[in-house]
Amino acid sequence: MGWVRTVDLGPPGLSADVWTPRQPVGVVALAASGVNRRHQGLPQQVAQVLVGHGLATVRFRLPSGDNTPGSIRAADMPRLVAGLLSALDWVKTDRALHGLPVGVFGTRTSAAAALVVAASFPARVAAVVSCGGQIGLASSEWPQVSAATLLIVNALDWRLLADNRAALHALSGVRRLEVVPGSVRTFLEPGALATVAELSAAWFSSHLTAAAAG
Repeated sequence: MGWVRTVDLGPPGLSADVWTPRQPVGVVALAASGVNRRHQGLPQQVAQVLVGHGLATVRFRLPSGDNTPGSIRAADMPRLVAGLLSALDWVKTDRALHGLPVGVFGTRTSAAAALVVAASFPARVAAVVSCGGQIGLASSEWPQVSAATLLIVNALDWRLLADNRAALHALSGVRRLEVVPGSVRTFLEPGALATVAELSAAWFSSHLTAAAAG
């Protein structure tokens, strides 16, 4: 299965749990934003499934300017983007992961940060998965995103569903929208976490393997 380690990503207070399988075919940065502990299970379960598919994972929490749940706003985006770039910079320097194609998994506001990074640095991000992402915060960047992008939304959040449908038409790369029925934004209902994890693993496995092949 490989090995697990905790690493310092550079900026104070920004660390990550890294899972590295034997002979990984790619690496996925899993970014969670905010302090609400209900959202922690999603990136963790996705990371476990990704490792089972031969993908290394770097799981970390992006810092926000306020420790109040739900407080992350558009004003926090530069901080979130900087945290994600720090994680990608670390991947470039790690001996086990250097040179592997990179994907980014984001929830809530971190998904918007992932699209900003993918738009600004297309050579560094091959694939993105947004899960319940508040990606309207990055709407000006959608046309510049060429990375293969999977948008996962629950069927009961009409505002996010509308934003994601708009993004589906604006993104410039390969893209797909998956709607998870009967789920709320946290995807904590029975089977919802597993559905998100399997959809994400299939997407990253396909597009990171293709990127590695060239």
